[in-house]
Amino acid sequence: MAPLTRNRVGRDAVPTDLMLTNYNDRSKYPGTLIIAEATLVSKEVGGEPYIPGIYSSDQIKSWKMIVQKVHQNKSFIFIQLWGIGRLANPKLLKEKGIEYKAPSKIYFNDYLELAKRSGNELKELTIEEIYKIKDNFIQASINCCDKAGADGIEIHSCYGYLLDQFLQEVSNKRDDLYGGSDIVNRSRLLFEIIGGIGEKIGYDKIGLRLSPWSTGGGMPGLHHPNPQILIDQYVYILKKLQKMADNGKKIAYISMIESHINGGPNDYKKFNKPLDRLVLNDWCLKHWKGIVIRTNAYYWDEPEYDLLKKDLAKDKDERTLIGIGTPFISNPDLVNRLKNGYPLNDWDTSTFSTQSNWGYNTWNTYNSNKKYNKQHELKKFGKPLIKF
Repeated sequence: MAPLTRNRVGRDAVPTDLMLTNYNDRSKYPGTLIIAEATLVSKEVGGEPYIPGIYSSDQIKSWKMIVQKVHQNKSFIFIQLWGIGRLANPKLLKEKGIEYKAPSKIYFNDYLELAKRSGNELKELTIEEIYKIKDNFIQASINCCDKAGADGIEIHSCYGYLLDQFLQEVSNKRDDLYGGSDIVNRSRLLFEIIGGIGEKIGYDKIGLRLSPWSTGGGMPGLHHPNPQILIDQYVYILKKLQKMADNGKKIAYISMIESHINGGPNDYKKFNKPLDRLVLNDWCLKHWKGIVIRTNAYYWDEPEYDLLKKDLAKDKDERTLIGIGTPFISNPDLVNRLKNGYPLNDWDTSTFSTQSNWGYNTWNTYNSNKKYNKQHELKKFGKPLIKF
């Protein structure tokens, strides 16, 4: 299950009872790998409401309850770690007494006006603050694995958020060792984080998620005027990771987000077979010899799943895994449905980022006819797990 940030967290970024039910239901098929939602490594790198953290004792204890439930189901869980950077809400940060920071003072879209109105304009991270971010990621990984008992962590370096902002030249114009036009410099923080985490919890407990073609958060992605420049950035990362692996520091996997379209199930179904996918990430397999999780492309040709089967067949070394996100939202028993060829429930995008239980834990498994009262579920909000 690919990470699905669903905004069902309440006060103090503490995981809730609704989250426990959600992860429990989707880990029922033994051997399922759950990659949990994006989780803050510190309050300073936050700035979005209703998302979890793993930097306080209450958060750690609550995540431990979720991890234990997944393990009781004989499945596995990695917790995804991130920071938000320039995509944070400056007004929300201001209310918490936190400065609005990013790799460079480069705003995305209308965030400039919001920052001015809130009196919290964007500032470039100092070297000392970058060091602190690295330390926060390392400590968060210890909190996930050594304290909460997770099987590993996934580093969120995609979709235009904090670490992706360091990688991309469009959002990183620094003139020091952490940025500018130099691929090595823009990748430096990512590798310092990987190295620091690896030395503390083991490299085999680290996953890394990348999104070369995403245009989220103002990244060029599919619209890049010279895609080869973009590929060069990621080939550098893959080659360096492979060199680390050759020297006994091999991470667990790389999760590559395929080019895709956004929208509901009908938007996906109108596309015709694999040819509609604009860019393939097959080149990744040439430079990284470890496990690759490919995500964000495998609902288009349902119910035959030709694209999924084709991508698996390409990998003669059998090291490709398929990560499925959105269909897992509306199909808690997705693995069982895929195995037996059962039809899938279509999802409802309007419920993705709300805070109630409606559209979160109100999806039936196959052959279940349980009825949910929408008005009742819309009034049901998560309660911090630590209080139970």
